[in-house]
Amino acid sequence: MKIGHVVIPLDAGVYCEYEVLKWVGHCYIGKNKCRVYPPSLGRSFQAGGVNALEPPNQDRYYAPINHYKELDWPSENWGYINSERTITIRAIGVKLLEGLSNSDEELMQFEEESREWKRIFQDWLSVIAMGPTDFEGCISNVEWMSENVTQRLSYLEYELGKIYEPHHSITYWEWDHAFDHTKRYEEAPLERKILSLAIRDLFRTNNQNAIIHAAIATECALMHGLRVHLSNKLSSEDIKKKLDKNRMLGNLLKLAQNYDLCVPDNTKEALVNPRNAIIHTGAQITQDVAQEAVNVASIIVNRFVLFPECCEEPPSRTFFQRVDYDYEDLR
Repeated sequence: MKIGHVVIPLDAGVYCEYEVLKWVGHCYIGKNKCRVYPPSLGRSFQAGGVNALEPPNQDRYYAPINHYKELDWPSENWGYINSERTITIRAIGVKLLEGLSNSDEELMQFEEESREWKRIFQDWLSVIAMGPTDFEGCISNVEWMSENVTQRLSYLEYELGKIYEPHHSITYWEWDHAFDHTKRYEEAPLERKILSLAIRDLFRTNNQNAIIHAAIATECALMHGLRVHLSNKLSSEDIKKKLDKNRMLGNLLKLAQNYDLCVPDNTKEALVNPRNAIIHTGAQITQDVAQEAVNVASIIVNRFVLFPECCEEPPSRTFFQRVDYDYEDLR
């Protein structure tokens, strides 16, 4: 008996506008032809309420609505509703249009192929979101017995700037655009996706990881910036030789400064030195030091690795407007 549908949990939630729930996509995951669905609002949803998202209502597009449970999707962990305008998606449904053999070999192969597919999709979403795709913060060490205490502390952390808020909610166009890159198996810009990891680690107070990721993103961005700058001066072979001789972050920084590339004056003190202290001595890093390192990395990445032009949402929308949602259409 062939397997007809699966759920792919996302490694991080995706903060989206409601309009994403109207989306449906087609692609190949490996050699398997698939139809991909977001969750749905569910029949019990009421505007302004606090609700969890429900399984995909895939038959809204292809069959009468009362048949939507025939695929027997799991009932939980699809995501949740944040407000009257935004949701967070934590899983997507995939219908395998030609079925998947139940053999061990086929199942293991699909596991690997779907893992790679999901990684690329989430990388593009983080690039388009210009950072983590969900709210990020330090996980509490205490499970409070009072919901009121939990909410008060969460609000206080937010007010103190200890919780990362996504740059914006992902729109229908942006979700579809990330999917379009993914179905062609195109890799997202390395510098930008690693910078997203640095920001995530910073707000999770994993300061060492934040600086390591910030340093890697900076090194990649400097390599890219130098390669572009030198392309008018040297041959491709000479550029490769020069960059190969100056590998490592400190050397690349000196080379960039020698060519008068615009890098922050405090890059060595704020990023290179803390990175070296972690690598060579395992030094513990304070939150303030990690914050400054990520700030410097952000400046360098944004200066030398431009936001992909193709990922800019066109000013004239052709899909759905951001106002006047018909909630009944989203069920």
